[in-house]
Amino acid sequence: PVKVQERCCLKEVVLFVRMHRVLLLIAWGITMRWCPATALRDTAAEMHESAGLTKKCDMTHYGSLSTRYKDQRFAGEGAHGCVIFARDSRARNVEVAIKIAKQTGRLKEWKLECARARSVHEEACKAGGEAKMLVERYIPTCLEVGGTNKAPYIVMQAASGQGIDEKLSGMPEEVSAAVFAQIVGALAAMHGVGLSHNDLHEKNVVILDRRIEEQESPLVALINFGKVVPVSQGVYEGGYKQDENLLAREAYQLALCPESAAYPLLAEEITEAKRDARIQALFTCLREKWSEEKNHSKKSPDEQFFNLFQEVIVEAWENQNWPPIEVQETKVLDLYHTEFIQANQPALHQLFPSASAGVCVPPRMTHEPPVEVIVATTPQRVTPETTRGESKQVKGQVETSASSTPQSTTTSVENQESTVVRGSMTPTEVARGVKQDITVVDGTTMPTADDMVRDEKADASARFPKIIKSLGNRQMVCGTLLPLMLLGPVVNGVAL
Repeated sequence: PVKVQERCCLKEVVLFVRMHRVLLLIAWGITMRWCPATALRDTAAEMHESAGLTKKCDMTHYGSLSTRYKDQRFAGEGAHGCVIFARDSRARNVEVAIKIAKQTGRLKEWKLECARARSVHEEACKAGGEAKMLVERYIPTCLEVGGTNKAPYIVMQAASGQGIDEKLSGMPEEVSAAVFAQIVGALAAMHGVGLSHNDLHEKNVVILDRRIEEQESPLVALINFGKVVPVSQGVYEGGYKQDENLLAREAYQLALCPESAAYPLLAEEITEAKRDARIQALFTCLREKWSEEKNHSKKSPDEQFFNLFQEVIVEAWENQNWPPIEVQETKVLDLYHTEFIQANQPALHQLFPSASAGVCVPPRMTHEPPVEVIVATTPQRVTPETTRGESKQVKGQVETSASSTPQSTTTSVENQESTVVRGSMTPTEVARGVKQDITVVDGTTMPTADDMVRDEKADASARFPKIIKSLGNRQMVCGTLLPLMLLGPVVNGVAL
């Protein structure tokens, strides 16, 4: 009886299927439409997967970036985006930082951020001399901004490292004065060209992973320039958004001073008497901790340093409590030129050259590796002199570019020769203006615009067969569904 009931049920199912072949055809159509979309999605995920990324920081929306930028590694994330370090395969594998969006609708905002980051280098190029050296040492700039409103991105010069708050606990006391001197130098780089950062919390003051010399202290840089404006329009409401407050806050933490000398991250309102008492507590601590006798400083802090540091702190307090109509400049540059800061600041290395971003000097190509420049700092203001460099072999017309070096300065600068489209913001636009092959000192040849176009076509050609193959495999599987679905009832009917 059980077998008879089972056979009856099977006959009913077969009859139902035969009567609804139209449903099978509809299901087939839906399946064939779904398979290619799945194939494309899965193929993109396979090709553009980046290690360590979170779902909100998904690189599958940035196919061209993953094709060009290799060895991606997740660096961190903020409220609006994620940062990935990678190497540019089209620019001699120079390291860059790629910022991608967690949310849509930020392309316009990020274009403005890129323009603001570039404006620091542009103003430094106009000023030249010390201003340019400081900016190229402490301020990474924007190389490219693009994408769509749904998936915008920014490519920056890489400043790989960690926020200073994460590095403080393990930082040796003997390097604290040198780190502070660099923080003063970084802020002087901004204010020296008339610009204010306005977002100097401890994640935006970075201790770089990179080291130049074995015995040198950790290197400092500033990042995130989305709120940069002229000093006259800066934030003067206290806390980390007011640039000058960074200096006293970090001095207190670096020197491991007592709570009486503490400067908070957020804005506060204090009386003049409390302000002065806190200054005295801080300076007493710094005299002891940064003494040459303890080998914690190359030069002990003197009255010149303390007088100007006090002026900076008082100026910040006054600007917060009685906002001026317009701030033209700050005391930060004066503090930078004190003997204490100059003696403790490490040599100025050209970590973020303007030329590689197409600012100042036409680059050989965008995202080019940094051209190393080492500048020995002195207590006096640096006055650059111009010397002629050796010209390179260039196919076509050869020109010699001058390299600017100050007195008592060691310089190893390669002259940069190429033609660049004025005002271009992307590597492709820059490449269109390059007309010659350029022979570099080491014998390698930099690619021309035609070479870069051929590389792009080759990359596309290499990717296309993989996509077709993946799609073909999935469609072949999907293609077997219809015969099986149609033949299934017939086979079952014969069996019955």
